[in-house]
Amino acid sequence: MSAPKVTIETSTMTVEKALMNQVRDMLAAVASGNIPFSTEISALRKSVNDALDKVNAQHLMQGRYRCTHCFHEWTVEDELNDAKDCPECNTPAIEPYFSGNPYDFNAVPTYALAEHERRHPDPAAYGTYTVEVHRTAVRCREIQVENEIGPASAEIHAMALAPDQVFSSDIDAEYHVEGHEFEPADLPDTQTDNAG
Repeated sequence: MSAPKVTIETSTMTVEKALMNQVRDMLAAVASGNIPFSTEISALRKSVNDALDKVNAQHLMQGRYRCTHCFHEWTVEDELNDAKDCPECNTPAIEPYFSGNPYDFNAVPTYALAEHERRHPDPAAYGTYTVEVHRTAVRCREIQVENEIGPASAEIHAMALAPDQVFSSDIDAEYHVEGHEFEPADLPDTQTDNAG
């Protein structure tokens, strides 16, 4: 299973020309052997810190996108997570199915992706998935779930089946998915032909 491409987009911050000139002049003075006054160093430090505070105040959000036309998935980190054009087929105004803090490792976009798969099913992703489920214990099993509409839906279904079908009902166990294999379903031509 390949991970979606991640693009990081940040707005460019314009640093005042005066600050850049100040830094250049200070570096030139130091390079020529002159030692700046401590008041000059303090003033420059304050200006640089103010500029860095502005940059660091920008909070990036991680937007996960899935095209409703070609089903391409991609991730963008930016300030807005606004609608984006699909980079594969140029379908305009694709809204993110998940938006969150890129540094929150507890965020689980799988449920949001499964909901998106239900609302916008990809006929080519319909089929049988074999999902590798791991438990905090040493054991791991592959669970086959049939007739799923996409990988996220298959993983959620397999996770729900794991305690009862495979690992008994050990309430202390935690489960996580390591990957899946996909076998496309044989669809009649009428399901894939939307023209008529």
